Amino acid sequence: MRAIEEIFASYEGRPLGVERFYAVLLPLVEIAGQQFLLYEVRAAHISQAGDAAFPGGRLEDGETFRQAAIRETVEEIGIAAEKIKILGEMDYFINHKRAIASFVARLEIDSLADLSVNTDEVERVFLIPLDYLMAQPPQSYEISFDPQVPADFPYDSLPKPGKQRIGRQPNQKLLFYHFKDEVVWGMTAQLTKRFIDIIQDNLLGGAS
Repeated sequence: MRAIEEIFASYEGRPLGVERFYAVLLPLVEIAGQQFLLYEVRAAHISQAGDAAFPGGRLEDGETFRQAAIRETVEEIGIAAEKIKILGEMDYFINHKRAIASFVARLEIDSLADLSVNTDEVERVFLIPLDYLMAQPPQSYEISFDPQVPADFPYDSLPKPGKQRIGRQPNQKLLFYHFKDEVVWGMTAQLTKRFIDIIQDNLLGGAS
């Protein structure tokens, strides 16, 4: 029993089923007194090519979520680490065996010309004013899924309530922001909306 006690005295819990860990950074930029969120367009030869996204990627061995968010931002948009000022951690996703943490940061730059975008990963970057995002809620579409359950699934081993739950999946809500010729959707749009909601809730004196 003592050995078991020692094991769990130092064990840190983690989400079950999660195999991959990622971190993203929501970059705030202030230019000429106006505040923006910065997005990148993913390069044509990588996954999710052409999608608008925030800087981020998978954790390396021994790395924290915060360290990964900073490292990936440095690598992708060519900014010095000391010019990334983390303001705090935001919400996170756990889905499809992935855990994705998010952080809000201020980039200490005067213009996009101060960046040296890594074209191996990023086609280009663009800005959306916070005023616009606060005034224009995203379009929302609900998608339903048809679950696929194997023909040999052991339904007979389950009590009746269990049978009813198998294959049950919630519908997925997809969000879209449109700004000029830019489209932000999917997880990036979800993070954008959550960021804006937190700001507006606190500015209005509400609780998020």
